[in-house]
Amino acid sequence: MSRSAKGQMAWEKGPVNDSGILRCWEAVVLAAGASTRMVFHKALMPWQGQPLVAHQVKELLATRARRVVVVLGAEAQEIAAELQRHVPQSPAAPWGGEPRLEIVVNPKWREGKSSSIRSGVAALSAEVTDLLLLTVDQPIRAEVLEGLMGAHEMMGKPVTLPGAGGRKGHPVALSAGLREELGSLQEEHQGLRALIRRLEKEGGVAVYEMAAPCIFWNFNRPEDAAIAHEPVRVRPVAFGRKFPLSGKSKSDWEVLE
Repeated sequence: MSRSAKGQMAWEKGPVNDSGILRCWEAVVLAAGASTRMVFHKALMPWQGQPLVAHQVKELLATRARRVVVVLGAEAQEIAAELQRHVPQSPAAPWGGEPRLEIVVNPKWREGKSSSIRSGVAALSAEVTDLLLLTVDQPIRAEVLEGLMGAHEMMGKPVTLPGAGGRKGHPVALSAGLREELGSLQEEHQGLRALIRRLEKEGGVAVYEMAAPCIFWNFNRPEDAAIAHEPVRVRPVAFGRKFPLSGKSKSDWEVLE
């Protein structure tokens, strides 16, 4: 099944979970850095036959996230052109009139990741209740994202991270109640890391165990992509419900061979 078809299926499920709570998910993809350790920008790294930024956006559009905001900075014009070439503008979801993909440029990208988070958060809609925050150099899969989204809704914490074997992974799911704090992050104060560390001390961070190697991938050098494996398919939780990816009957999050 194509990614666009999967995205339509996610829309058809609707944005209401089993508790009847209306949730509006949006996502921010950070792709503004200069990629100084690469021979080319990370966003343009070939991955599964397309630029890495296109992969990230397609996977997000295959989920029930209503909108995807991509934050660009260095080489913004070239990256935007490649993204638009590989990801045709997606139509609005049935419950809203806005296109699902938006590209914003952070003019202060040299100030660090926190400035790009601020730019991305500023572009979120007023209706957003929850958001996914991703970096372009950490490729992910739609089924892993859906699992994280469902876990975030069920666990009820301001922050939810995927994890396995005592390690925390990525991306991060956050409550939109943190929007003001996210919009004021400063790199000199350790930005998002400091916010999550504080919330963790306050009991506001949940870690959801899942068998998905991609939650630990981080492409900082060209060889990192060469040694990464295709993500295994897992049984995610979406809308607070469990649903299988195949006809096999296995326990939650067991790797499907």
